[in-house]
Amino acid sequence: PRPWGHPSLFCFAVMRTVGYEGDLMRYQMSKSAGIFACDQFEVFSNTPYTGRGTTWWHPADEDVVEVPLVSMYLGVGPLGPVNTIPFKPTYVGTSMDHTAGNTELFLRVWAKVKETGKHATTDWTVKVDPDAVLLPSRLRATLQPYNGLSTYIVNCNKPGMAPMMFGSVEMFSRQAMQTFFERKQECLDGLGWKMWGEDYFMGKCLDMLGVKRTNQFDVVSDGVCKGVDCSNPAAAAFHPKKDSASWMACLAQAEAR
Repeated sequence: PRPWGHPSLFCFAVMRTVGYEGDLMRYQMSKSAGIFACDQFEVFSNTPYTGRGTTWWHPADEDVVEVPLVSMYLGVGPLGPVNTIPFKPTYVGTSMDHTAGNTELFLRVWAKVKETGKHATTDWTVKVDPDAVLLPSRLRATLQPYNGLSTYIVNCNKPGMAPMMFGSVEMFSRQAMQTFFERKQECLDGLGWKMWGEDYFMGKCLDMLGVKRTNQFDVVSDGVCKGVDCSNPAAAAFHPKKDSASWMACLAQAEAR
C-alpha cells in the first residue's frame, strides 16, 4: 500500500453508468490521477431512474420491488481492481436555482459512504465530480490549517449570491462528517430540502448542526462559479473538463505551474 499523505484524504466520485462519466473515471484511474491519487477512494454509480416518482412523491411499490444493483468494473487502479459501489437511483428534478434537485439521490450516496467507513479513518472526505480535475497534493496544503476542526469548505463567492459550497468539489473534515452522520435526521426534519441541490442542502444542514464554515474561495477554479483557469497556482481543483483530452490537458497545465 502507498504511504498516506497528511492530512489524509478520502475522495469519492458519483458517476452515471451511461454517458461519458465512466470513460472519464477509467482514464483518471489509468493515470492514478484525480481521486485515485487520494489516500483512499471510492466510486459510486447508479443507472438512470425509470420509475414514476417525482420530487414530492415516491411510489411505495417502487421501494418494495428490489431491482438488483449491479457494480461496474472500472479496471485495475493504483491499489488494485476498482469496482463501483452501486446505489438505487431516484427521481432528480430541477432545483430552485435550475440545477439538479438531487438531494434525495445524494442522501443515498451518503448512506453508502457511511457503510464504507472510510470517512472515519481519514482527516478529510472530499466529494469530487467526475469532470473535475483534482490535485490532492495541493488540496492537502490548503486543508492542513483546518485539520482537526469540525468544518466544511465554502468554495464559491460568485457575485450576486451568498457564498456557498459549490458541488464540483466538496470538502468536509472528519469531525464534520461525524456530526452529519450522527444528526442528519435533524436536517431532514427541519429543512425544506426537497427542491434543493445536494451542495446547498449539505451547506445548510452543516450550518444548522453548528459545523464551522471555512471560506476558501481560491481552492476550486470552477466555470460554474467565477471561471476556470487551469494555470491558477492557488487552485487545487478545476471544473468542468468533460472529456479525457481536456481533463488531462488541464492537469498538465496545472502541474506545469
